[in-house]
Amino acid sequence: MDSRKFYTIVLFSFLTISLQAQEPKDETVSVGAGYFDFMFYKFKDGSKTTYQHTQWDIAFSTDFMDGAVFVNEGTGSNRTLPPPEVELYHVANGNYADLDTTGMIRIYNEDNSWTMGAFNNIADPNNVIDQGWGNYNPQTRGIEGTQVFVIKLRNGQFKKLEIQSYSSMTASYAFRYADLDGNNETSESISKTAYAGKTLVYYSIENEEVLDLEPEAGWDFVFTRYYTPLPFQGDFLQYLLTGMLTNKGVEVVRADGVNVDNVDYLDYADDYSADSLRIIGHDWKDIDFNTFEWFIIADRAYFVRTAEGEIYKLVFVDFEGSRSGIASFEQTLLGTSTSTKDEFENLESFNVFPNPATDLVQMAFDLKESNESAVIRITNALGQSVLEYNRDVRSGFQVIEIPIDLASGMYYLSLQMGQDQISRPFVVK
Repeated sequence: MDSRKFYTIVLFSFLTISLQAQEPKDETVSVGAGYFDFMFYKFKDGSKTTYQHTQWDIAFSTDFMDGAVFVNEGTGSNRTLPPPEVELYHVANGNYADLDTTGMIRIYNEDNSWTMGAFNNIADPNNVIDQGWGNYNPQTRGIEGTQVFVIKLRNGQFKKLEIQSYSSMTASYAFRYADLDGNNETSESISKTAYAGKTLVYYSIENEEVLDLEPEAGWDFVFTRYYTPLPFQGDFLQYLLTGMLTNKGVEVVRADGVNVDNVDYLDYADDYSADSLRIIGHDWKDIDFNTFEWFIIADRAYFVRTAEGEIYKLVFVDFEGSRSGIASFEQTLLGTSTSTKDEFENLESFNVFPNPATDLVQMAFDLKESNESAVIRITNALGQSVLEYNRDVRSGFQVIEIPIDLASGMYYLSLQMGQDQISRPFVVK
């Protein structure tokens, strides 16, 4: 058979196949002995940034589109006095100047989103202007505080607390807090613009200090302690758990009941979600109450697509519990997925795998519609075409496997339809 005809047949068979990937990389993260720490982690370079839970009390979203305010739910497992845990309470119809704390109710962060903290969780879902701690003002496009809270600090002190406003004009929050009797009042303001690129800006009430804790290079998940509602006797109770919360822009899909060594990424390519920051969460592990030893859910894997478009397979290996707080996992870089909506209007996505490649390279793309032929081309670093095919392509998601016999070096794989063209670099080992 003519070799060109053979490659054409293989090239345009739309296959669902397992992706070749780089070798798995063993990693560990830790929340410390007794769970007293929290750690930011980034897949790309394995960078880790660790702080203690005791360093902050409340935190503010830096997103210009929301007014989310969070309470620090992280704490160690040694529950001795003074209380190591920050507690937040809502005082319904509270008056900041003359506060009556009768009937105050403890409230918790919404553990699904970085746009909904504990201070927002009291909002009326049927009232579009209700932001929880305050009401949205359409004229000023800001939020005006209407609610009063009580916060119990780690040193056992109670403070009354009011988020007074969020101004869209200055992108800043104003808030104040004092002893319950009104003494020792402190007023603060925090500007979002000073923390662009971060998810939250943090504040210590005990130390009266604004804190910039997130790493400059960004992060993909934070390994920490947090409360989540779990079913209990026909209702839900808030449980303090240890797990991983993903950052904004990070998408995850969980693969259950699989062989983690050969689970196929393409079986889950349409199921990524960024709707919940706890898709990884805490339940990759469980505890044997006979031995009180932790064990890993052996048939569960995760695929993670970072904000930069890199796709990783994540498989947990071990969790040592409170004696060290160490979690071990394997991460495997599968390739890079890049959104192309601004470059190529007819494309939803365009991915090239594996990278580096050896004897084949794969093109995965999602086409909105197709009424024309496409040119698929590989060029070398000098811009010279080394492989080229013309073919009518169908709409929807498809994967093309391209056998290659190329010298080591940098190449570009491109898809061209009419005047639109997109290309991605890949390396041949």
